[in-house]
Amino acid sequence: MYSPIKSKIVGNISICETAGADETFDLYVRDDAGANDYEIYSDQALAANATFEHTTRIVLEASDVLSAQTASTANVDVVISYLDQTL
Repeated sequence: MYSPIKSKIVGNISICETAGADETFDLYVRDDAGANDYEIYSDQALAANATFEHTTRIVLEASDVLSAQTASTANVDVVISYLDQTL
């Protein structure tokens, strides 16, 4: 029996600091049961009122979770563009 493989292809991530304060952030993928985190960015600088763009594709399996976390309380907007794909 054929079992479809589901994934998401992330094409672009924009992270914008909106409060006028320098920040740092981590961007990572948590695998299916949350047992492992795979960092994409660690302590990445984000200047006050600036936007950080990640434009390299990221492929996520159905059970993966893409997460972002700032080092402290922060005001940031995160926008992600992606495609759902079933093979």
